[in-house]
Amino acid sequence: MPMVRAVAWPTSAVLGAAQECAAAGGGGANGTSSSATMTAMRAKRILLTVLSALAVSIALVATAPPAAAHTVAGIGASNFETVLDSVSPAVPGVRIEVIELGSRLELRNTTGEEVVVLGYQDEPYLRIGPGGVFENVRSPATYLNAARTGVRSLPPTADSSAPPSWRRAGTEPVARWHDHRTHWMADQPPLAVRRDPGRRHVIIDGWVVPLRAGSTEVEVKGRLLWVPGPSPAPWLVLAALLFAVFVAAGLLLRGRVFRAVFAAGVATAVVSDVVHTFGTAAAVETASATSASTAVVLAWLAAFASVVLFVVRGAERELEALLAGAFAGAVIAVFGGLADLSMLSRSQVPFDGPVALARACVAVSTGVGFGLVAAGVLSRRRAVAAAASGTDEPVASPA
Repeated sequence: MPMVRAVAWPTSAVLGAAQECAAAGGGGANGTSSSATMTAMRAKRILLTVLSALAVSIALVATAPPAAAHTVAGIGASNFETVLDSVSPAVPGVRIEVIELGSRLELRNTTGEEVVVLGYQDEPYLRIGPGGVFENVRSPATYLNAARTGVRSLPPTADSSAPPSWRRAGTEPVARWHDHRTHWMADQPPLAVRRDPGRRHVIIDGWVVPLRAGSTEVEVKGRLLWVPGPSPAPWLVLAALLFAVFVAAGLLLRGRVFRAVFAAGVATAVVSDVVHTFGTAAAVETASATSASTAVVLAWLAAFASVVLFVVRGAERELEALLAGAFAGAVIAVFGGLADLSMLSRSQVPFDGPVALARACVAVSTGVGFGLVAAGVLSRRRAVAAAASGTDEPVASPA
């Protein structure tokens, strides 16, 4: 797993720097000149570590697919809306719905009889009944529907005119599949949308997915719409204001007050990111409750360590607490903020809860996360300058 190895590097460097600081002791500006120089060097080293962690996190997001952040199973925010209009004729005990922002359809069959979903050439594709779910390995749809974006080639055994060959795909009478008749497949939006993206458009007026319930032919009908999203401006302003608050804290506050504000910021960032992560995971039927990436989990652990150090040890371990909190802020800002900025301007958001809450989480993670990095850097720069000049402002200032 390349992402795990890449994320582990800055964490190891962070822990190493923290251990070095702890082993070296807490020399203050009132000590000798060499002690002040060593303190300044340690603080500079910590700043470089935090900035390195931030740079690596940004690089990971820039090169990773959406599923590596908070978007689960490759489902990201979008302006395409898949609408199910009718099931005709209605079959009692058969329920079909659009899930995961139109990425998949779900069919639940409690009739006690089998329901067959037909593929793109009206061949039997899925069979759902008391014995579970079976897929026809001769149906091209079995392979085309394996991914949201389809596949480039089919195996030679795929033949819609061949007799079905069934393979069990699940034990429950519930099937979930990507049906490319119901969502947009091209990389570019349609021409009408490109010409006027701020207007609502009907992209497909009447997609049809055919079923067979016993001897009854059933048609599932719907539409694919383009629904413009809101302006991201209010949320970006919120993120900027939160960032400014922590920049001001790093420039103006010191001692117990600064530590309290910084610790509160760390706690806020983690709460926001936890809500964001689990809300996104809950929006996907098959997502695990532990869908957070390794980087995010490491950030939560670092944040917990930061708050504990501030509360229990205070000024005595301020360097380590700042280091852990700034690292957590950097990762949360990048993975929970920058990676999901599209949520601020898209109408369809993968989140099990109010859309405004999802957008608030992104804004808070971005503003507070980067604010923690800035506050830590500014605070340490001031301490480094004080240590180098021999003034009386200690690196780990007590209240």
